[in-house]
Amino acid sequence: MGRYIKGFSLMEDENYQQAYQEFSRIISQNKHDYSAYFYRGMIDFYFLKQNLMQTKADFETVLSKKPKFAKQLYGPLTIISDMTNNHEDTISYGTKALAYEDIYDQPELALGVNFAISRAYFNRSLTKTDYYIALEHLNKCLELSTDDLVELYLCKCDIFMALDEYEELLKTLDKMMTIFPMQPVFYLVRARALTNMARSEPTEEKREKLLEQALDLFFVYFQYEESDPVAYFYQAEVYRLLNRFDDAIKVYTTVKEKINEEDENQLQDESIISIMKTLEMSNRPEEAIAYGENYIATVSSWRVEYTLAELILNYQTEAYEKAINLLRHAFSISRKLPVALFLVETYQRFFQYEQGFQWLQEVIYDAPNEGRWYYYIADLAAKLRFSYEEVRDFYIMAHTYGYLDLIGLCDMVIPLLKNPFSWKPRLKALSKKLDQMFDQNPIVPQIEPYIAHKQSVRSLLGLHGMRINQKRALRYAKYCVDMYPEDCCFNTNLGRVYEFMGDETKAFAIYY
Repeated sequence: MGRYIKGFSLMEDENYQQAYQEFSRIISQNKHDYSAYFYRGMIDFYFLKQNLMQTKADFETVLSKKPKFAKQLYGPLTIISDMTNNHEDTISYGTKALAYEDIYDQPELALGVNFAISRAYFNRSLTKTDYYIALEHLNKCLELSTDDLVELYLCKCDIFMALDEYEELLKTLDKMMTIFPMQPVFYLVRARALTNMARSEPTEEKREKLLEQALDLFFVYFQYEESDPVAYFYQAEVYRLLNRFDDAIKVYTTVKEKINEEDENQLQDESIISIMKTLEMSNRPEEAIAYGENYIATVSSWRVEYTLAELILNYQTEAYEKAINLLRHAFSISRKLPVALFLVETYQRFFQYEQGFQWLQEVIYDAPNEGRWYYYIADLAAKLRFSYEEVRDFYIMAHTYGYLDLIGLCDMVIPLLKNPFSWKPRLKALSKKLDQMFDQNPIVPQIEPYIAHKQSVRSLLGLHGMRINQKRALRYAKYCVDMYPEDCCFNTNLGRVYEFMGDETKAFAIYY
């Protein structure tokens, strides 16, 4: 322990940066000094919070070599994973941390772990079940905490809103507005809740009443927080739902004056786009297009260019080349996938296959290791009647760089073949590999659900030269539903398998 004395001394003197450097020095001299990794990580986690990814790596290194540290490390690893938005790791480490019941002897750590797990499930939100688990852990936080109640109850409100449980949400807000009458944020949340309730209200009179109540709450909120640009967006949406489009445009124009430098670019763009969309909603698309064109004449914004291209294609179809140029420029300055997808779709919509092919060649030149571009160019190459070998090679490149799995590659290439059975050996080998994975671990096989789904469909229908095998189809279909019990596609496939097998009772139970 003598080699750690200097580091410990620096920690006692609260010289945490120097202490961190001291343990880093020890590690540089001995890469296998796992205690040094532990102390360095703890310094950053509790005091510095400057090198979270390195700290996570330090803790995981210690955990892999010194399992006895597990009880001390699972909690910090949970919170770091949450801070770095790694939802799966947060859930995994957090579950392991809470398995040690004495974690509740450290209420602050237990609170942090439960809150991290709640956030992870809420942000992951694969199914409604995730929201309910998030709520369960958040309720545990409320039991543990006497401070930060406002933040915790706001999170609870977000969960109720995501679940469309507005009765519970309004009860929670009533309670909070009684306890914290001077917290304006609860007026904002209530206004948002009433707005969402109005969207699904079938009665016009009740709908308008809810929206008017929401507007009243916004006015109260702005008496306390007049510089919150996001709240103005919510208020403008209420005006749009009331068809008071000019009032909405006034609010969006006001937003520009409320934007701070940190959020300037995105919020400025959002305000411009919102004005354009509002003009479109009020049957003034030409004004919307002109407004967008005036803006991009002086400001470069891929978001506005994207929206402008949409408007042009919807209302000035003959000017599609202008829209294409806007999208090309928007992609060049953003490299955003939605822009690329819209551009490819536009090239195809107007039969500009050759121009689209040339553009994708330029993209591939700049990003030769991204499989998706080979996938898109293969589709255009097929439409341009390239040879089978050329189209196939593009799809193989998409597979090589990870965009297509082998089943996906077969999906694309087999329809191009004169003799689709020539790919049967590959499919057979893949099926055997997947079956082996099930046999090795039938509880949680390491197979992506969408791949298992494809395998189920092929086995059920005998596609692409595969033999019909209803038992295999059922096994894969059940696996998919077990993984994602609320997925409509997976459930429909399971019902269809039962239907094909003649078990109509189970099929109807699933369909129902």
